[in-house]
Amino acid sequence: MRDLQPLSAYEDASGPSLLRSTLVLAVLWGIPMTMFMLRTEQGTFGFVLLIAAAGGLLFGSLVTMLARFATRQLTQLVYHGVWPIVPAAPPGEYDARLMCRLSRGRLAVGGHLYIGGDAWVFVPHTRNGPLYRKPVRWDRPAGLSFTTQRPRWAWLGWLFGLRRDDQLVLTDGATRAFFIVPNAADVAATLTASVRPPEQTH
Repeated sequence: MRDLQPLSAYEDASGPSLLRSTLVLAVLWGIPMTMFMLRTEQGTFGFVLLIAAAGGLLFGSLVTMLARFATRQLTQLVYHGVWPIVPAAPPGEYDARLMCRLSRGRLAVGGHLYIGGDAWVFVPHTRNGPLYRKPVRWDRPAGLSFTTQRPRWAWLGWLFGLRRDDQLVLTDGATRAFFIVPNAADVAATLTASVRPPEQTH
């Protein structure tokens, strides 16, 4: 079974921005620390600002690097289907799979979309909550169509410099499903070609 996208596409898109996240966390740590040090008279105003700024930048950079490392490690484990994080593929014949996140309201459920000739199945990985681990199945792949759309603006994602990828929109008649995946336009084109009947030669 082949993967529709390389691991590098997910690694490039994972984790917060190093610079922006470091600065935001430095401010969040530095302001209360500055107020505490001034309140307890632990030095002059300039000395307190210097210590708070240095400590905030150190705290912010360490937390950001740890978050980026943990995100990259989890991305690699899910991409390679490491058990028990990733359940086994559902019964059936599948040609390819796509690591993605399925939007369910405000929540994005991570997992794999298994792509076959008879059915497509999205299987969440086990790091999702128990209520969100049920597979989602499409039994008429030939009737599926694909487009992309820009996701809604999220201030928290912008604040920490999280990448805002386009959403892949899977349409099955009157129902639609929204997947978050890097390079959504390329993925939509690949999936459209996979469900399009082959052209007959004369």
